[in-house]
Amino acid sequence: MNWAWQLRLKPTIKFVLMALADIADDNGYCWPSVTTLANKTCMDVRSVQRILKTLREDNLIQVKAQFRSDGSPTSNKYKLSLKISGDNLSPPPCAKPQEVVTPASRGGGTTVTQTTTEPPINPKPPQLLNIAQREASGGSDVDFIFPKQLISKEREIAKSQLAAIDSA
Repeated sequence: MNWAWQLRLKPTIKFVLMALADIADDNGYCWPSVTTLANKTCMDVRSVQRILKTLREDNLIQVKAQFRSDGSPTSNKYKLSLKISGDNLSPPPCAKPQEVVTPASRGGGTTVTQTTTEPPINPKPPQLLNIAQREASGGSDVDFIFPKQLISKEREIAKSQLAAIDSA
C-alpha cells in the first residue's frame, strides 16, 4: 500500500489500486473478483473493469486470466508493479523527477513532455528564532517567513504588525 499511496492518480483509479494493494501479498499478487473490488470500493462492476483496464494500460498492474479445471473463467490474477525498497513500514523515499508524455488531442497532434518533481515527504521546517535571539537582534530586524503569494506591501504591513507584538 505504501507504493500505491505515492502514486499521483485520479481518485477513482487510485481507490481501485488501493483496494488491490490492500489485499495483495508482499510480492504484489492478488486475485479478487471484479465484483469483490466493486463491493469494496462502492463502485459499479463496469467502472471497476474500466479502471482495471486503465491500470493495466499504464503498467501499474499486470493481469493474468485464470481458468478452472473445467475451462470456465475465474478471477484474474493481478500483479502490482511494485518498486520495493526497504521494508513495508519505512516511509517512502523522496520522489524523483518523472517525465510524463501526454497526447495533445485524440485526433493526433503533438505531444507534451512535462517533468514534475514531488516535494519531499517530510520537508524540514524553517528555523525560527527563539525569544533570546529575537531580543538580541533588537526584535525589528527579524526575518519573517511569509507566503509567496503576498506582495511586498502586504509583507511590510504584516511585518510592522508582528514587530509590535510583545516578545514576552
